[in-house]
Amino acid sequence: MTRYDRFIIVEFLRVFFICFATFLGLFVVADFVNHFDEIARYAKKTDGMGSALWEYYGPKIPWFFDFIGRLV
Repeated sequence: MTRYDRFIIVEFLRVFFICFATFLGLFVVADFVNHFDEIARYAKKTDGMGSALWEYYGPKIPWFFDFIGRLV
């Protein structure tokens, strides 16, 4: 593998993960607004909002990765 190949691969991965993080953030904000009541009720039962968000959106990350992979 040449230097040029490594450069292209690293740049592609960098751009992909920046786009993935951006789209994931947009998805979380939009979904959070729509499901705020449900997440707030769950947050009262658990350790707080951070824990509730992680438990609610954590399992959705692989699904979102698969969904975004189709767009690229």
